[in-house]
Amino acid sequence: MIKSSLNSRSLFLSIPIFLVNYLLILFSKYWNNGLSLYEINLTYFGNIGLLIPTITVIIGLLVLNFFYKEKSKLVKYTIFVISFIALSTAVTIVALHFLQVEIINEYILSYPAHKIILGTLFISNFLLLIYANSIIWLRIIKENKIALIEGFFITLLISAFLVLFTLVYTTSYYDRDLNKNYDIGFVLGAAVWSNNQPSPIFKQRINKSYELYKNGIINKIHVSGSNAPGELTEAEAAYKYLLSLDETIPANKIIIETNTTTTSEQLKYLRDFIGKEEVKPTILIITDQFHLMRVLEMAKFYGVNAEGISSGYQLSVEKLLYYRLRDSIGLLIFWFFAI
Repeated sequence: MIKSSLNSRSLFLSIPIFLVNYLLILFSKYWNNGLSLYEINLTYFGNIGLLIPTITVIIGLLVLNFFYKEKSKLVKYTIFVISFIALSTAVTIVALHFLQVEIINEYILSYPAHKIILGTLFISNFLLLIYANSIIWLRIIKENKIALIEGFFITLLISAFLVLFTLVYTTSYYDRDLNKNYDIGFVLGAAVWSNNQPSPIFKQRINKSYELYKNGIINKIHVSGSNAPGELTEAEAAYKYLLSLDETIPANKIIIETNTTTTSEQLKYLRDFIGKEEVKPTILIITDQFHLMRVLEMAKFYGVNAEGISSGYQLSVEKLLYYRLRDSIGLLIFWFFAI
């Protein structure tokens, strides 16, 4: 009796499950970044990208139930199981928020374990949502066939399209003519090599900031970045390198921040830094061209009003393709999940 009741109502049960799943994912996305619910912007591209498949899956379920009178137990149970697994990942994400302190010192392939775990759960949740959409709409189109395998390949195809779209989007940025002055040139941190020397990529970012400072485009240089144990911080290495370029730079023209370890942390820091100022400073972010679009999209998410300029660092074709692809995937994940 209970089994029969579940079979008859499973399509309806999946609707609120998918809706709650969306709300939990959206909530977690902001909560994990220390942002309040009042700061949720539904027009942000990644939020729209989460909302659309949720709406289409609900519409599909209603069409199956009212217009196609879906009777297949396999279809109903499959969709219900997918929705339940998706919801389970969302609940786990919320639960892990309270456990981050316990696993924060663990690393997987040089990345914090909690970020790897959260990323895997977020991506799995999204792929399950796309897979559910694929099955439902293929069922509506083909009627007499449940396309589990076709749905899997469509999910892969959609994922590949999203990566390609993001890759094209990140290559669309070009340096604007700087026709105004900025209060601060914010130099994003990068690797520090042996003898506490900035890596070539990092050096070029610092060189660009010095060039902008000498040309009067920026009034102050803000260097940022933490370090691995026993090493000079990225910000301190940048400061020393700046002085090697010009010892006459006044101390009050260089701002140093030594606690952040990732681009996301640096932008959150920048958000707090701006928030403390009575008069909001104008910000110019300095980083590599392949990295710039991702950085500006992240800044937009955190509510940081900033512009950007590339350092001008030249890469080989192979390395440029690698970094562009890596940053495109990184931007796509950030758009949807802010990690």
